[in-house]
Amino acid sequence: MAYPNFSNQFYNNPYMNMGVPMPVAQSPTIQQSQIIHVQNENQAREWSVALGSSVTFIDDSRPYCYTKSMGMSQLEPPVFKRFRLEEETDEVVSQPKSTDSSAQIDMSLYMTKSEFEPFKAIIEDMQSIAKELRGSE
Repeated sequence: MAYPNFSNQFYNNPYMNMGVPMPVAQSPTIQQSQIIHVQNENQAREWSVALGSSVTFIDDSRPYCYTKSMGMSQLEPPVFKRFRLEEETDEVVSQPKSTDSSAQIDMSLYMTKSEFEPFKAIIEDMQSIAKELRGSE
C-alpha cells in the first residue's frame, strides 16, 4: 500500500504559520535603579554594576546612602557617590532658613582693603617689570 507524500504540503505551504505569532527579538533592557542593603562603604564600592545602570545602596551600619553608576561603555570608570542621611522633623522643615549669609561666613579668613593695598603695590611693580622685560626682548 502506498502512503501519500504530505511533506511538500507542510514545508512549502506559505499560509501554514499565518495564525502563529512570531517571536520578536527584544533588545536587552537597561536596568535603571535598584536599592541594595550593604554593611559598609567598601561592600558598596566592590558591588558589580551592569553597563548603563545605577544602583543605590543603603548602609545598615551607618547613616549613609551610596550610588554607583556605570556608563554605556566599559572604558568609562564607575561613578561612586556617598550621601549622609539625616532625618528631618516637621519643625525643621517649617522653619524658614536664614538668608543672612554673613552669619555663616568666617570673615577672619579674609583680608581687608587696607591690608591688601601693600600687596597691590607689589603686584603692580612686578607687572611693570615684566612689561619692560618683554619690551626689551
